[in-house]
Amino acid sequence: MTVFVTTHYLDEAEHCHRLALMHAGKLLALGTVGELKDVFAGHAVLEVGCPRIVDALDLLGRQDWVGETSVFGTRLHVLVADPDAGRRRIHELLEGDGNAPVTIESIVPSLEDVFIHTIEHNA
Repeated sequence: MTVFVTTHYLDEAEHCHRLALMHAGKLLALGTVGELKDVFAGHAVLEVGCPRIVDALDLLGRQDWVGETSVFGTRLHVLVADPDAGRRRIHELLEGDGNAPVTIESIVPSLEDVFIHTIEHNA
C-alpha cells in the first residue's frame, strides 16, 4: 500500500519513508530522509544564538569559510567544514562586532535545513 502525504511541515515529513521536495511546482530532491540529509556530509551545522541575529546573518554570510547561513526562529543555522574551528571563528567574529553569541552548538541538520539548502542551490 502507498499513502501520499503532502505537508508544509517538514518535521512531519521526517516520519515518511521517502520524500519528494518540491518548490514552485518543480521536483528538487527525492529520497529517504537519510539520503536527503547526506547533502551535508562532511560538514557541520552550528546553531548560533546572539543578541542581534540579523546583523550576525549578514556578517557570517560574507565569510568565505561559511557555507550557508539561515534564520531559524531566534537562532541561526551556520554550515561550516569543521565544527570546532567554526565555533571558535563565529565566537571571535561576533564578539569583535559587539554581538557575542549566547550559544553555539553543533546540531543534526533538519529537513528544513535540507529544503533551504536545496532551494538555494537549484534557484
